[in-house]
Amino acid sequence: MKSSIKFFLLGLIGILPLLFGCGGGGGESGPDTTPPVVSIVSPANGATNVPTTSTVSVTFNEAMNSSTINATTFTVTAGGTPVAGAISSSGTTYTFTPSGSLATDTLHTVTVTTGATDVAGNAMAANFTSSFTTVSVPVTVDVSIGDNFFTPQSITIKVGDTVRWTNNGAALHTTTSGTSPTANGIWGSAILASGESFSFTFTQAGIFPYFCSVHPGIMTGTVTVQ
Repeated sequence: MKSSIKFFLLGLIGILPLLFGCGGGGGESGPDTTPPVVSIVSPANGATNVPTTSTVSVTFNEAMNSSTINATTFTVTAGGTPVAGAISSSGTTYTFTPSGSLATDTLHTVTVTTGATDVAGNAMAANFTSSFTTVSVPVTVDVSIGDNFFTPQSITIKVGDTVRWTNNGAALHTTTSGTSPTANGIWGSAILASGESFSFTFTQAGIFPYFCSVHPGIMTGTVTVQ
């Protein structure tokens, strides 16, 4: 009996390495053939009111061949005109730093072409494009107050712009927000004598009617803010 047990144990010891050894070794993975993609872009696609001091960066989903990320394959244009700048990298993120401030109130397009490749030599499957619009510089728009009329009567401006009304007539006038003859309190000048002005900066989009409270049934105007 003892001999049988001994032989059984010896046989078990001999087969265990075979049992555990067979399941452990997988084959080597094949070569990388997957095209790289841009996973993050900054400023975000469709962003608006982007500061003109911004840099532009793209982050890839894998390590790239840095020599292929250059002024030919990674570009920024402003209204179709190339923007001058330098490219730097940190890990999988590549940053374009403009040589100067970006153009104001302009659509900028970011492009990474199929010339960009990963470390395995795989090119991007298609060009990557993204766009953003820079912030506009606030301006002051003048409206002339004549006797019984505003010139121009209707104006269109952007958020952040200022309207300056100047009384160029002989009579006294005001500029008062609201639908004549009811003021809504958004703005309201004092009575303006000839040569006096009143300014108001618009911080929200909308359509803003106004009138002269001295001549409410005659003098009206509209400011459209986009």
